[in-house]
Amino acid sequence: MHRGFIKLYRKTVDWEWYKNPNVKSVFIHLLFKANHKDKKWQGIDVKRGEAITSILGMVEELGMSIQQIRTSLNKLKKTKEIIVKNNAKHLHISVCNYETYGCEQLSDNTEITLNQHSDNFEVTTTKNVYNPKKEKNDKNLKYIVEIIDYLNFSLQTNFKASTNSTIKDINGRISDGHTVSDFKEVIDHKKQQWTGIEQQQYLRPSTLFRASNFENYLNDARRIKPTQQNNSFNRKLDTQEIINKNNRLVLE
Repeated sequence: MHRGFIKLYRKTVDWEWYKNPNVKSVFIHLLFKANHKDKKWQGIDVKRGEAITSILGMVEELGMSIQQIRTSLNKLKKTKEIIVKNNAKHLHISVCNYETYGCEQLSDNTEITLNQHSDNFEVTTTKNVYNPKKEKNDKNLKYIVEIIDYLNFSLQTNFKASTNSTIKDINGRISDGHTVSDFKEVIDHKKQQWTGIEQQQYLRPSTLFRASNFENYLNDARRIKPTQQNNSFNRKLDTQEIINKNNRLVLE
């Protein structure tokens, strides 16, 4: 259970990002999550005023979209409120000038007091237990975003890459050994089959990427391709026969 508190003075309303609810929420969230003293996390030095975090964790905890989180972090970086170090698994965020906010430890050394508040996975502080499932989600995030962006572009839809069921389905198919190209192949195939008919309503992640559907859709797409190629080849043969027949008539 968390103990302690933070203070936000009334002059916080003069802060340049105060009227931007997303940026404000992200920054306050980082203040809550920052370490109150130097510690280590999985061999990484996490100093006072720093936090180990991830995009999907902030999405889950703040109820914001991936793009909203990224935009807010970029705005905070631009005005030097934070410094962000990226790697494949997490974000290492430092609150700039942390000490100037008047942060102090409580007498029992468990929390901090904040006297001043100066924009395609779960936030992890030094108290969190390592979660391999969350690490896997972090690793697949760029693939999930690419797949959903492709789906939205192809179908003119607005599905979110941060939806839990979507993340679960895509991670599941990736675990089965499927690639991003497989997902795009299924999207293209079902779009061609279902656009303009009743089944168009099922052009959605929960149907396309479901375990019981995905492999069948992919195999169906790959069975149709050779047939189309054969039909094209047969048309070429038919055309050549007509040409040969006409040539014989001319010669006769």
